[in-house]
Amino acid sequence: MKERVAEHTQRKYKQSSLLAGTEQKRKNRNLMLQNVVFTGILVAVFFLLIGLILPEGCFYGSTIDWYDQHVTLAETIRRTCIEEKTLAPAWMTLGGGSNGFQFAYYGYFRPDIILGCLMPRVSMTLLIPVYALCSYLAAVLLMRYWLRLEGLSPFCAFFGSMLFLLANCFFQTHRQIVFVNYLPFLLLALIFLKKRRFALMSVSLTLIYLHSFYYAIACLAVIGWFAIGMLRKEADWAGKRKLLVQGVTSVVLSIGMAMILLLPTFITILEHKHSGEKATTLTDLVLPNVQNLLYSPYGMGLTVICLYLLLLGLMIREYRWQSALLLLGSLFGMAPYILNATLYARGKILVPFVPVVLLYCMKIFQKIRSGQVRWKFWMFLVFAGVIVFQWGQAWFWWVLLDTGILFAAALVDTKLRKKQEGNGSSETGRETGIVRYLFLFIMPFLIYVRLAGGESWQGIPTVEAQEQNFTEEELQAICGNKLYRCNKLTDAKKECNALQFYGQQTTTMYSSVTNSAYQKFYYDLTKMPIQINNRTALLEERNPLFAQLMAERYVLTTENKIPYGYKIVAQQGKNVIAENPNVLPIAYTTSDCMSQTQFETLSDTQKMTALSRYTVVEDKTEPVSVSDMEQISLLALDSDEVECSNNVKVYALENGNGYRIKVTDKGTIRIPLDSAMQNGTLYFRFQVNNRTEKPVVISANGRKNKMSGLDAPYPNENNCFSYMLKERGNDKYIMLRLSEGSYDITDVACYVFPGQLLTEKQVEAAELVSEDQWETNSVLKCSVTASEDEYFVTSIPMQNGLKLYVDGKETKIETVNTAFVGAKITAGSHTVDLRFDPPGQKYGNMASLLSVVLFGIWSAITVLYRQKRKKH
Repeated sequence: MKERVAEHTQRKYKQSSLLAGTEQKRKNRNLMLQNVVFTGILVAVFFLLIGLILPEGCFYGSTIDWYDQHVTLAETIRRTCIEEKTLAPAWMTLGGGSNGFQFAYYGYFRPDIILGCLMPRVSMTLLIPVYALCSYLAAVLLMRYWLRLEGLSPFCAFFGSMLFLLANCFFQTHRQIVFVNYLPFLLLALIFLKKRRFALMSVSLTLIYLHSFYYAIACLAVIGWFAIGMLRKEADWAGKRKLLVQGVTSVVLSIGMAMILLLPTFITILEHKHSGEKATTLTDLVLPNVQNLLYSPYGMGLTVICLYLLLLGLMIREYRWQSALLLLGSLFGMAPYILNATLYARGKILVPFVPVVLLYCMKIFQKIRSGQVRWKFWMFLVFAGVIVFQWGQAWFWWVLLDTGILFAAALVDTKLRKKQEGNGSSETGRETGIVRYLFLFIMPFLIYVRLAGGESWQGIPTVEAQEQNFTEEELQAICGNKLYRCNKLTDAKKECNALQFYGQQTTTMYSSVTNSAYQKFYYDLTKMPIQINNRTALLEERNPLFAQLMAERYVLTTENKIPYGYKIVAQQGKNVIAENPNVLPIAYTTSDCMSQTQFETLSDTQKMTALSRYTVVEDKTEPVSVSDMEQISLLALDSDEVECSNNVKVYALENGNGYRIKVTDKGTIRIPLDSAMQNGTLYFRFQVNNRTEKPVVISANGRKNKMSGLDAPYPNENNCFSYMLKERGNDKYIMLRLSEGSYDITDVACYVFPGQLLTEKQVEAAELVSEDQWETNSVLKCSVTASEDEYFVTSIPMQNGLKLYVDGKETKIETVNTAFVGAKITAGSHTVDLRFDPPGQKYGNMASLLSVVLFGIWSAITVLYRQKRKKH
């Protein structure tokens, strides 16, 4: 009898086990099917988005920043890396000659640049968008995997990943690439942290720094957020200590392995830091700024549902403090201010927190789906109050529609849930259907598409335009002399970071790290016009004084925009190469000097004439006579002889010192010149007082000056518009083209620039030494002859890391002409070698090598320890 009972019990146990196994297999199949479906939808929506936003005949990239800086610099870096067989060029010929780590932000050691070096025939204009889009899609898929790892249901993980995909911060994949290209590696680091794979987390963190070291602090803050949570869950002190040691080791080694980039870049930033950012006020820190969280591509770019869920989280004990911290950090300026290293309080630094916000939002949303938390409709009254106060703001209609759709979704969900409860079919803990929530994606989708619709996309060049370009070989043959520079006048903003051929010497650059002394010389002394919202872009424009001092012997331009004094030496369609053989070389010797002390006592116009006649040196010399410019009278702007377009109104100010200009749309003012003023070089200037919040743009004879608007993040503070006017033909007029707005023009003055002084400076040009005799770190090696004790003068900007060797012996260098490298030199013939080593590069390389060795040892010990535990 007992045997029969035991046999029956065993049979029932087998049957129940079989049923349980079958049920588990069914659940696994359903889960796999859901994973496939949700992943497929994410991929499909991704490609749909890209197809919708990218116009036909365009690259996936903006004419702003993407092309001006990121892609053009990536191409320049790639070309230099290939030629010099390095991944971090120490010296770049941009900006008169610059520390290469001034451009490290744009691609040093970045994988897409390395891929570009491996595939030199593939244009970076194509490679970077492909890499950016692959990174974007990878981040979305990793986001879903991480959300599932954090315990979210398949649909909630999909929901959060879709909001992540539609976040407006990804607008930056086609503008400021480095704002988002690190996100897949941040998510990998979070995944490895969760799985306690600390060696792999260390590698992921290193890749974050290499992609965008600017976001390193914020990314480490995200890692710290989850590491603290893991520490709190550890039951005993031994576990806490082990987790802490492994986490800290991982982070320290990741930083150490990236020191090859971080240390020389950090030292370079300290040397060339500037105060171009908009000043942070107490208001920026204490008043809430919802655009850090909502909609703006220069913030997290999320939508109202996230704000609602975070506010709802304040009422859920389990997520109260997390929701409070995320709201305080995203809505107020203190967190961005700290994460931006106190530079400013801009919300773009919060992008690494997008996954964190979405994780907690989805955890709260999951509680709503399971019936553990109810929608709170009184919160919509708070939203309505906020919306009313935002009337007239750019995002008013977005937030109104977004809130309306969220309200409708909450109402429908509540009604359906009550109906289910009335029928007795609702169970607490069981998640509701997904269809009722799908239209919550409508506004994120529309906002994403609408934002991209206003982008200035970079068009693909036409075949005709490409055929009219000179080949690199042609340019190298004509403009390759390293004692002179070659600049491009067409598309000044797009081409300022481009090298038309390897070895091209150029004065222009556009980087977030700019030599401040050279920048001051560029704009304040030689009066180059400030053409965009900031001063960091050193753009080319016709200026005879600057061209003379900076060895601009060659210009690439069009036949209708050739500067005075230049003659065509080659032509390809409308494009020409023009040459002016009378400019100063990059290096020469001279005894025509004046002291820096005397120079600083001069007026602006006297400084310009002094630079054209003398070399300014640190040493005290006998005072020299400095001529001033002759000021000439111009017709009053409100006189009958001055022609104004119909949409321009000019009124004399009551104090008689200037004019109020009111322009609707765009307008022109044409000022006749006396015949005595024609054919000369004029220095024309005036002060601008903006009476609106809009920027002011005024061009004089095609030379553009701009005063940035009040909302510019990097205001150029350009309130004195200066123009050096000299044309090939007779200048019968000063033609002003004015932007729309209302502004005052005061202190209008015009001078005749004494161009003959440029020819009176006594110099002896250097001669290049054959390049096979240059050292690996030589910037310039030449032979010079001095008839007496003189000065060796260059137009290479002074910076740390430069050393000068005269006849093989190191010689003290001095700053000449306020910003450039020079030195005293004795009479006779000498070989002069100017060399450059980036400060910190040597120690950065050593730190990285040591960290890689330690990482290898640590990884090996970890693997052996895991294998030993498995055996036991």
